[in-house]
Parts: sequence; C-alpha cells; structure tokens
Amino acid sequence: MYEEEIVSNESESGNDQEESGSSYSHIEKSQRKVYIGRDQFTIFESHRRYKRNEIDLQPNYQRKDVWTSKKKSRLIESVLLNIPIPVFYLAEMEDENKEVVDGQQRLQAFFHFLDNEYPLENLEILIDLNGNTFEKLPPDLRRKLEDYQLSFFIIKKESHPDIRFDVFQRVNEGATKLNAQELRKSMYRGYRIDLLNQLAEDENFKKMVEKKLAVKRMKDHEAVLRFLAFNIKGYETYNGNLNSFLNKTLDGLTKTEDKEYTDRLKNTFRNTMETILLVFGPGAFIKGDAQKKKINLSLFDILCYSFATIEKEKILPAKEQIKKKLDELIDKKDDFFYAITSNTLTKSNVKTRFETWLKAMDDCIDKG
Repeated sequence: MYEEEIVSNESESGNDQEESGSSYSHIEKSQRKVYIGRDQFTIFESHRRYKRNEIDLQPNYQRKDVWTSKKKSRLIESVLLNIPIPVFYLAEMEDENKEVVDGQQRLQAFFHFLDNEYPLENLEILIDLNGNTFEKLPPDLRRKLEDYQLSFFIIKKESHPDIRFDVFQRVNEGATKLNAQELRKSMYRGYRIDLLNQLAEDENFKKMVEKKLAVKRMKDHEAVLRFLAFNIKGYETYNGNLNSFLNKTLDGLTKTEDKEYTDRLKNTFRNTMETILLVFGPGAFIKGDAQKKKINLSLFDILCYSFATIEKEKILPAKEQIKKKLDELIDKKDDFFYAITSNTLTKSNVKTRFETWLKAMDDCIDKG
C-alpha cells in the first residue's frame, strides 16, 4: 500500500470556489491524504469474490449494463489474445468489501460470460469462437480466461471521506464524466437514495424545476439534497465545500431511519414547495438568471430555507411584499446580487445570501 497526498485546490489569492464546491479549506493539511492499495486477482478469483458479495458492481452507479454483446465479446477476445487491459479502481467499505469505482462494465462483461449469459459474437480475429458461450470454449481457453490477471487500485477506507469522494470524481473524468450526484448514488444506496427519489417526484417541485434542471443527470436529486442539507444542518454549519456538506447530510440520514422523522422531512419539503409555488409561480428559482431559463440553485437554497422555517400562514399575507423585496435586492446589483448570480459557494457568499434574505423576509412578514 502507498499513500498519495492531495493538496488543497484553493489558490493563495483566495479565489471563490465554483459551483462544484471542491475546496479543501475545511480539512487540516495533515488529513488531506488518500490511501491507495494495489492488488491483482485473476478473473476467476474476481468472479468468486463477486459471487460472495465481496465486490459490488453497483448497477445503479454506472447506468446499468450498457455494453453491447459485441463490445463484451471484443473484451473477451482481447484477453484470449493476451492484450493488456486498463486497471480497475475499487473503494474499500467499512466492512472491507469493495465497490467498483471504475471498470464496472468490463467486470460485468467477464462475470456474465463466465455465467454463460451471452455467446461471443462479431469476433474479427478468433472467428472460430463466434457463437460460443464460456462452457462451450475449449478447456485450455477457459483456463486461460479464468487465469488472466486483473490489476486493481483500491481506495482504502482510511482515506478522508471528502478526499475519497474527490478521487471518485477524478477517476471518472472520462468521455462521459459522472457528476457529483451520480457518484453519490454509488456511495449511498437504499433508504437515503429512496428518500431523494420520492421527494424529487413531488408535483409542485416538478412544476418549478421541469425542463430547467438536467433531470437525466440527477440534478433534481441534488437540489432535493441541498434542501435537506441546509434545513437539517443549517446554513451556519456550511464548511465551504458543497460535496462535503451534502455527503455528511446523507451520512446523518443513515442513522435516522425513524419513520416519524422521515415523514416530518417529507412534509416539510412538500409544504415548502407548495408555498413557494403559491408565492412565486413556476419560475420561482430563475430570478437573477431569467434569460437562461435555468434554475439558480443559490436562489433555490435561500427560498427553500426561509419558506421551510417560516409558517405558511405568515408568508401568504405578505406574498406581494416578498416578491417585490426579492426583485429590489436583485436589482440593486450589490453583494447580494453577486452572491446569488455568481453561484459561488464560499462560506462568505453563502452567509451573505442567507442572512440578507432572511432579514428581508422578516421585514416583509412584519409589514404583512
């Protein structure tokens, strides 16, 4: 095993963090390390570990089984021709089992072939093998395939969780880069992801984000998670790193699977979306970015937080004052305008937009 230290990506000039929220300023320099081990397993041994649930292929993580039989067959042919294939990346879990970070489609191709789930097809070199499943291959070729050594890099569980998440992102910077929320789906499954799925289907929420967020890339789920993070943890606890803030929210949800608590979260989200729609209409979250007709997630954060923490009975009588006040604040083009329209996620910008808007809401409620 060796370790690689990953240093902060913040510049000395203190440039604002972009929407990705990748600053490491909240992590002590001594902790900014990722521990990576290296190992080799044969295809046979990898398959055996998979069957024992020691390797999780995470079908939801990489958009399920997307390779064609032709592509899988070419991979098998490459192995039989002794052509080297790229390394695989695994992440070690607390129970020491492994999850696939990179290489899921290749491993799936190997395992499905060993399970006789498809025959080889469209081979251009070993053409005599076309039509053969694994069990129909000559014994020497079955052994050759099973004994082929695969190389693995293993992200160890001792790595700082935020740095580990960054490694996930770096490894997946390929032709089809997975965004942070798609990666989260690989790390957090079951109850937590189900909760995001349910809330993202709320009709009022969908009316305000439909065609304004990249639903296919799970940006609607990320918006729901931002709602939960700021409302559960409070904007005061935001540490300057969005990924860390959102991941820690999901971490906390694993320990709180109480139905009463979950129902309270769902009701808060749904009531908040209903009230925001009543006040601002379907374009609630595009102010300050209206020409692009896309959701401004900074605006989404502050509206959701304020409407979730103030009673609906107090908000609706002040509806016109609230709409007018938001327009006034954006038209001023001062610190609040910059904090909203720049979408930067430094602690100072987040604090500015939340505190400015919460004071404005209080003034509107008092006048209403």
